[in-house]
Parts: sequence; C-alpha cells; structure tokens
Amino acid sequence: MAMAKWQQHCPTATRLLHLLFSSFFLFRPLQTIHRPQKRREKEREKGDAKQDNLNLKAQHCLSVSPLKLPAATVLACCFQIQATHSLLHIYLYIFLSFTTMVFWVFGYGSLVWNPGFEYDEKVIGFIKDYRRVFDLACIDHRGTPENPARTCTLELIEGAVCWGAAYCVRGSPEKERAAMEYLERRECEYDQKTLVDFYKEGDPLQPALTGVIVFTSTPDKVSNKYYLGPAPLDEMARQIATAVGPCGNNRDYLFLLEKAMFDIGHEDDMVIELANEVRKVLGTLGKGISKEKKLVGPPQMPLKSQTPLPSMQLRLLPEAVAMDS
Repeated sequence: MAMAKWQQHCPTATRLLHLLFSSFFLFRPLQTIHRPQKRREKEREKGDAKQDNLNLKAQHCLSVSPLKLPAATVLACCFQIQATHSLLHIYLYIFLSFTTMVFWVFGYGSLVWNPGFEYDEKVIGFIKDYRRVFDLACIDHRGTPENPARTCTLELIEGAVCWGAAYCVRGSPEKERAAMEYLERRECEYDQKTLVDFYKEGDPLQPALTGVIVFTSTPDKVSNKYYLGPAPLDEMARQIATAVGPCGNNRDYLFLLEKAMFDIGHEDDMVIELANEVRKVLGTLGKGISKEKKLVGPPQMPLKSQTPLPSMQLRLLPEAVAMDS
C-alpha cells in the first residue's frame, strides 16, 4: 500500500527507477559478452575503423549535456555510450536527463517574433554554417496548394552565420511533449530536426548551448515536396506579393521577419533586399504599403532590379493578419 501511494505521488521518480532497472538488463549483457581470444583479435583487426567511429559518437554524447537534449535523443545517446563506456556512465546520463527535462529550439523565421508556445527562456544569438533562404513552400498558413507562399529554411554554407532566437522549455516531460507537438504541427513543412551549437554575441568561439534543435528541410524537390529551390529575386518577390493563406498573406511574413531582425539588432541583408523588391512589386499597382504602415525598421536599400512588372499579373491582397506561419 505504501509503495502504491509513493508511485502515485512520485510518478517521475517511479519511472526513473523503472528505467534504471530496465537499463541494467538491457545494456549489461552487451558489456559482458565473452569471446574467444582469437575471435576477439580477428574482430579487432576488422573493426578498428568501426570502433573508432563508435568512440567518437560516444564521446560526443558524453560531451553534450543531457539537460539540453530531448528525451528521445538522450535514449539514442545511451546506445552510443554503451558501446564504449561502462554501465555507470549510462546510469548517470539517464538520471541527469530524466530528473530535469530541458530542451532548446532555435527559431530563424516566424518563431523569432511569434513562438506560439510556452517557454521559460529566450536568448538571442546565432548558429554557424547556415544561412536563411526563402526556398520552402507553405501551403497551409500563408499560402495554398495552388499558390504556395515562400517561407524560410536553412541552407548549409560553410562560414555563414544565421541570427535568431533560442527558446528553452524546462520542467516535466509533459510540458516538453506539448511544446514539441505544437512545433511539429506548426513546422510540418520541415522534414528534418537538426542539432546545432548556439552562440551568443559576446563569445563567438565557444558555444553557449549545444544540442539545440532547429527545424530544417531537405534541399531536394524529389524527396521533399515542399522544397521550391532558389529562384530569381523578382520571381520570388512576385510570388511573395501575391500568396495568401488562412494565417495571412506571404508579404507580411517577410515584413514581420524584417522588423524582427531589426528589433534584435541583426538585420539580414537578403531579407531586406527581398522585402524591398516585394514593395516594388506592390508599388506597380499604385496601392502598395504606405510609408506610415511599413513594418520595417531600417531604411530601404537600393533595389537590384529596375524592370517594371506588368500590373495585370497581380491582384491586391487584404491587409496584414498578424498570425504565425
């Protein structure tokens, strides 16, 4: 009876103990398999490269704090650790990860100004070797299947830097699960979750956070139906100027991102250039966004293209609806 009450009032501790006992039987046999001497020598000769790879993966797992990773990632790390480290390492890793649930997610698009989920901390910073591009289709927020919007994704470019905001969710597994389920519904066009290092402005060499989740997309039109790929600036501007969906029109997504980057003090030249081109497209109608209603902070940059666009290809959209995409 006392044990039942304890389990009822301490579900997290109960689950942790179950996991620890289960892990003993799950991982222990892998540590104690006896092999004949000759067989071990033969395996050692053939498997040096594979073992080196396991060592690197396990070392990476142990270097990343489990408090900064999702539970699923922690369990995956356990399988890497068991290949080269003692059972004690696994117990410690599981204990740290399940006593306090914490994960970080990096936003570089609409998450910068409108996260939409309950979080405990927000930090402005950047990730390395990625740049923001408008190569992803959105068909359910600010576009439709017939006229998709263009929204942000990340392109892997060595030496590039992408500024944004990292959000922390800490507390119970239920709170983490609720936030992640919301993000997966919202970011349904992104087919990958990537773990990255996150840097603050004051220390661009040492990561402030490791194992930060970022939603990315596969840059392949065959395997990823939402990937549009790059396009000329004026073509992207026409598409953004005319796309509209249940959450508002595509142009406001771009203008709100431009303003958000200005507000955090790290403007994106590509975003400014594209936003100015969209204003030019809207201006051909004589009904573009007025100077007083602009959502952008910085002054307008010179436009690359000076070729006027025929107004018959465009239609006027409703005013901005401030919702996420």
